[in-house]
Amino acid sequence: MIQKRTFAAAGLLLLAVSCFAGCGKNNKKNIYDSLSALESSIVAQYGFNEYTSLTDASSAVGFSLRLPDFSSGMELKTIRASQEHALMEVVYTDGGNPIRIRKGRGEEDISGNTAAYPETFQDYSEDMPVVLKGAKNRLNLALWNKNGYAYSIESIEPLEGAIMLDLVRIVADDGQTPPGDSPAQGQGERASYNPFENTLGGDFLQNRVEIASVEEAIALTGFDLDTPEEIEGFSEKTLYADGNPDNPVLETLFSSPGGSRLCIRKGYGHGDLSGDTREFDSSETVIVGERQVMIRQKSGRIYTATWIEGDFSLSVCSDEGLEGDRMLSLIPVIQ
Repeated sequence: MIQKRTFAAAGLLLLAVSCFAGCGKNNKKNIYDSLSALESSIVAQYGFNEYTSLTDASSAVGFSLRLPDFSSGMELKTIRASQEHALMEVVYTDGGNPIRIRKGRGEEDISGNTAAYPETFQDYSEDMPVVLKGAKNRLNLALWNKNGYAYSIESIEPLEGAIMLDLVRIVADDGQTPPGDSPAQGQGERASYNPFENTLGGDFLQNRVEIASVEEAIALTGFDLDTPEEIEGFSEKTLYADGNPDNPVLETLFSSPGGSRLCIRKGYGHGDLSGDTREFDSSETVIVGERQVMIRQKSGRIYTATWIEGDFSLSVCSDEGLEGDRMLSLIPVIQ
């Protein structure tokens, strides 16, 4: 039975390719040792031919595939196409873990993945149903259909739910018309996607580390960050610190079971710590208590709130936005 669950796709995300709890070094080695055998089996099963360019592979099967542009860390390893099965496959790797993206004609499951995962559930990417498989907000497989084509994204090691949905959004937005229609402009293009940009935008926290206490925060940065103990709808709370002496920053990250995230930051200076470069409908300054708070909104929801307090800049950033009153109610307890 497919359950329903909601993952919120975030615009700029850290691609954290990590094992489930309990997946140690020996298990990783076993996975990687078997990859060459897996690749050989896949080629034999589908009669794939390898190509040196996406354009050549698209010509072979008669349709295109839009790919994320992994600007660092992940390399494009293989481009394959099978004319017999009307199927295209692209494989990325970070040196070990492969991420396999497929597209083919029809509506069948084209992933070739028959593994049993602890959870199978359904989410939506821009009103398009997507079947997801994995466990505990870590996903190995995404399956969906659009305009007469079947798609799949598979990662041997699980991805964060929101990251998987972001990849689905990019791959699905290929402008492909149904088979037999005139081809759309821009097929085969790559969307800009940097998997190593920091949580919810901004790349200035590359040296952040997870911490366990306020004392550790003060030791690393010289100050602390007060946040709500819990926020409704978010079940996990993680503390981070970047002890860069030129720009120390503290971050508290709240995560929901469905993958949505809310990030609170504090650092010296009067700059915008949110790192959020998304486009919004409007921005304005509102008064919350004695604080002047700059908020950025889209479709009636607040995505980012920033303000100055003494020598510090503070920010709250939500990857899917919060209702106005809910976002503003957080600000008085953050300092």
